[in-house]
Amino acid sequence: KNFKRGLKLFFYGMIISLVTYFFVGEAFIRFGILHFIGVSVFLGTLFLRFTYLNLFLGSLFIFLGIILQHYVFSFSFLLWLGFIPQHFFTLDYFPLLPWFGVVLLGIFFGTIYCKRKKYFLVADNSFVKKITFLGRKSLLIYLLHQPLILFILYLLFKIWNYSVTFKYKLWSCDYITIYLSLKKRCLYASKKISFMSCYYNIFR
Repeated sequence: KNFKRGLKLFFYGMIISLVTYFFVGEAFIRFGILHFIGVSVFLGTLFLRFTYLNLFLGSLFIFLGIILQHYVFSFSFLLWLGFIPQHFFTLDYFPLLPWFGVVLLGIFFGTIYCKRKKYFLVADNSFVKKITFLGRKSLLIYLLHQPLILFILYLLFKIWNYSVTFKYKLWSCDYITIYLSLKKRCLYASKKISFMSCYYNIFR
């Protein structure tokens, strides 16, 4: 079951890679959140029998990932692991280091909690039932929200008669700066996405 779930997520990640390759070129997603979750489902299954080892390895992976973010390398075949090649930029990037460390910490705390409580208490009311929809449909929401937002922005810029070009650049795995070359004035907006702090600079 976990193998099929991981394979499905990784397959969707590859579709995202293909689509972004045609639309944004060099900034296409090589190893984004869906690739990462798909691989983590495979690997995480191997660590379910451990408890405190997950705490140690999770902390170690996070530490190593933070260190790797400050270096660039002349090769790209370990991009998925966290070794960032020179001149690398992308729309979405979640390497195993440090993010698989977060998964291992989640397994550790989940194991500790389940050993004591055996189950999770969830309030049974209309509000909870409504917001659980987001959890049940999280994959669909993820697949739809980015193209939907870009489409809305495209329509707005068309309405305002602005010519829009995009350039993407990634610094230290943490910051994506998107430059939109418009015409006269300058507008700055910042927004956080998932676990990465992303800053959008919009010039017009």
